[in-house]
Amino acid sequence: MGYTSEVYIGIVKEQQEDFNKLNKGLFNQIWEAEDVFVYYGSYLKWNEFFKEVIDINKLINSNEDNFCVAIGEDNEVHSQMGDWNSYIELEVKANLLNLK
Repeated sequence: MGYTSEVYIGIVKEQQEDFNKLNKGLFNQIWEAEDVFVYYGSYLKWNEFFKEVIDINKLINSNEDNFCVAIGEDNEVHSQMGDWNSYIELEVKANLLNLK
């Protein structure tokens, strides 16, 4: 299946329509802050060489208030742009394994 990610994207309200044209059902809006809409997508193959990722990254980079953070299935941040720390808090969680 390959490496998948959880991706959070913040888009300023003025660019929401532009983002919605690029979204193609990958992301759901989960929060509306005063100045940005925050979107979430899960189980995404977030590779910087994919056309969809390139197009969304261009939009994110077009405004300094936009942001993106991608967290891989290994809980590592592997892609980030902008000031996502003001909107997203990451946590590390441990689970016990059922070892025999």
